[in-house]
Amino acid sequence: MEQESRAYEKKRRKIRQMRQQRRRTKRKLMLAMFSFAVLVFFLAGKMLYGIGQAFATESGIPKRTDDVDGFPAETRSNDAGALVLDDELSDEEKESYIQEHSWLYTEDLLELLEKNEETLDYVYYYPELFGAKQEIDLREEAEGETLPLLLQWDARWGYASGDGLIGYTGCAPTCLSMVALYLTGEADYTPFYIAEYAEKNGYYISGNGTDWSLINSGCLAFGIQSEEQPLDEDSMKAALDAGHPLVCSMRAGDFTDRGHFIVLTGYTDEGFTLNDPNSVKNSGRVWSYEELAWQIRKIWKFSAA
Repeated sequence: MEQESRAYEKKRRKIRQMRQQRRRTKRKLMLAMFSFAVLVFFLAGKMLYGIGQAFATESGIPKRTDDVDGFPAETRSNDAGALVLDDELSDEEKESYIQEHSWLYTEDLLELLEKNEETLDYVYYYPELFGAKQEIDLREEAEGETLPLLLQWDARWGYASGDGLIGYTGCAPTCLSMVALYLTGEADYTPFYIAEYAEKNGYYISGNGTDWSLINSGCLAFGIQSEEQPLDEDSMKAALDAGHPLVCSMRAGDFTDRGHFIVLTGYTDEGFTLNDPNSVKNSGRVWSYEELAWQIRKIWKFSAA
């Protein structure tokens, strides 16, 4: 009986060992199958991605990859890896491209274009030029005899950003740049230079724009000084006659639906001439005192420091 009992226990141990071995074998097999399935899915996904890339390239469809600094990259690019847009499109085709690829553009830019059709090229080329270093040479403007018209959405500085793109938020720095170039003859005082100075020195208030202190006193950093000017037609004309450009802070109205800055450059029998950093069209016409007065919040006259 004792021998039978030992034999029975031996068989039981052998059966348990066999079961444990089968379990280990089964687990190894399941792990191998899982790894194989993962590999198959990975290779299939890679193959489908390659087919999609080839199709997109063939059809001209833009392809979105990882965002870099908030900017969606595009695979249609030049040798340096930068997106290249078609220069030969008509204005209508550019508008269509922007609408069809709206994910390439910020909401502020889309809003800017909706309000100001003059910014079409600026908005269109944003995916290509945002983040690209631009050469800025304003020596010709600085050496001119008249106050130059600069636009905040000029490609040379309009894509630079701090709290927002200069092309969208940089009306005050652009106005001060026009004045500084005219009064000092120094080409270094570009809109980019002044916007960067304002950002670094606390003259820009997030959500509100440029603080008036940049115009009251901060402007000394650009070789110019300001003095508050009364809102009076004869006094304004006298200041212009004396060679003082007038920077005006504007309410919502004919120029924008929010705060804005413009520069009064002179006057005629019909009214005042001005440089609007947001519009060539506005800068090309004469504005009567009555048209401007209700929109002006404050005026400063400028001279060389």
